[in-house]
Amino acid sequence: MNMQIKRQALKRICRLGRIAGWGVIVLGIFEVVAYAYAHLIAHVAEQPTLYRSITSANNILAGLLVLTTAQFVRYVVEEDAEPKWLLRHGHMVMVVFALYLFVTGSLYGWVPFRAMCELLWTHSPDQMIPLGRELGLTFGVFVFLLPPAAKALCVLGAAAMLRTVLPILAESKTLA
Repeated sequence: MNMQIKRQALKRICRLGRIAGWGVIVLGIFEVVAYAYAHLIAHVAEQPTLYRSITSANNILAGLLVLTTAQFVRYVVEEDAEPKWLLRHGHMVMVVFALYLFVTGSLYGWVPFRAMCELLWTHSPDQMIPLGRELGLTFGVFVFLLPPAAKALCVLGAAAMLRTVLPILAESKTLA
């Protein structure tokens, strides 16, 4: 009886996850279209508007991850469930999301990195150029590239786990 209550709770969570995932995807698409419209049609030449339109794609990918997670939980909980298309290709969604996280994180970190280098190089060129290059390399690699790389590697690890676990679950369902 206790196991049945847990299964019912997980099924409700899956339903909520599907609703939330589709809601986030629709809102993400709406955001991308709205920011693109504001940037292109209304001639808003500000960089934050363009950056927001690019980063709002994060919502679409996050919604796909929520849908994949909901499908995974449903596949584990229900005995006769088959993996749907999104779950079978969820590792590729995660790879795209990891690439997106790394690229946007690197570009987002590039702006303060470039401003810092310009600040170091323009104040006293005789003394600061060697120091600026060393600091630029250190900050560029460790401060601005390491966090997006770590996020991307976490998502890639989850993608590898998903790709490995699905065949094991399918095999265990045939044995039961």
